Amino acid sequence: MKKLLVVLLIAVLAVGTLTACGGSSSSEETGTKTYTFDMAPYDDMDLSEYVTVPEDLSKYEYKVETTEITDEDVEKEIQDRLDKAATEVEVTEGTVEKGDKARIAFKGTLEDGTTNDGMNTDSMDIVLGEAGFIDGFEEGLYGAKIGDTVTLDLKFPDPYNNNPDLAGKGVTFEVTVKAKVESQAAELNEEFIKNDSQNAATNEKDYKEYIKKTLQENADNQAEYNAKQALYQSILNDCEVLKYPEEEVEATKARLIEQYKSYAESSQMEWEDFIKNNFESEDNFNTQLDTYVRETLVGVNMKVLALCKQEGVSLTDEEYNEEIQNIFAAFNVANEEEFQTQYNTSFDDYLSAYDVKLNLLVSRLLNKITGTEE
Repeated sequence: MKKLLVVLLIAVLAVGTLTACGGSSSSEETGTKTYTFDMAPYDDMDLSEYVTVPEDLSKYEYKVETTEITDEDVEKEIQDRLDKAATEVEVTEGTVEKGDKARIAFKGTLEDGTTNDGMNTDSMDIVLGEAGFIDGFEEGLYGAKIGDTVTLDLKFPDPYNNNPDLAGKGVTFEVTVKAKVESQAAELNEEFIKNDSQNAATNEKDYKEYIKKTLQENADNQAEYNAKQALYQSILNDCEVLKYPEEEVEATKARLIEQYKSYAESSQMEWEDFIKNNFESEDNFNTQLDTYVRETLVGVNMKVLALCKQEGVSLTDEEYNEEIQNIFAAFNVANEEEFQTQYNTSFDDYLSAYDVKLNLLVSRLLNKITGTEE
């Protein structure tokens, strides 16, 4: 239930139809946009009226599982990197068989002597047996010699959804096998090692040490993340919602409904069809949306903010602006305008849809609880 709502919300973001809701406020100072951190409308609420949170957070277990990187892990990672860096080469001798990637050219002619663009190509790469051509096409190339032209007398299926006009018609394909395309693995040489390690290593011994260190850092980071998420969930489970701010619940539902309607419209779907396809009925949609907004959105916001207030966790505007710049760097853009251009959605929409503000607070809260503050 919740998963579907989240997936649909992300789809809304992907097509760039979100309307800003709770996005950053900002002002122009010396030509550089600055962002104000707030958690409206929760900032002005007495959260003690709405939620209770555990007072002693030290009682919750925080255990980071250790992972030891083995030589086998290192060898597998190196092989994976070599495979990823593989290049394709043309083989112009021999034959092609099922499962081979073949480079072909073909021309199809109907029984009446006509053809069309969809039945002709000067060059196409297909994996024999997996390309989805009409029956007999790929099978007719098994064992064909590279460089030869094969004549295939076939018939289009009936029905033929790809082109109903061709359904059931006979066709002759002249297919030339131009080459077989094979993957050539990269070599573990000095050039590869330097490029892959960003010059951190120049020989195989140092490269293996670099790989092991990288894998260990990744494993340790993942283990820390997993432990913090388990801690976070345990604490949230012990928070209790006393009542919900109904005005905010209804306002949030209204915003989401408008976003879903915009998504349905952009997908050329009637609202009734959107509801039926995804939720079966309007009642089911409203019930699921109400639960999602209360438990996953409003409820979690109140719990986290109450915990942050109790633990003295906050984010200044200056710190928030630093985080914004980190986000821009991660997306390889310089500002909101570039973000909008490259990702077809506004930056405020991104911040809202992915709960960036809340997640920053959660990260700070967990760092303080676990003593892992930077």
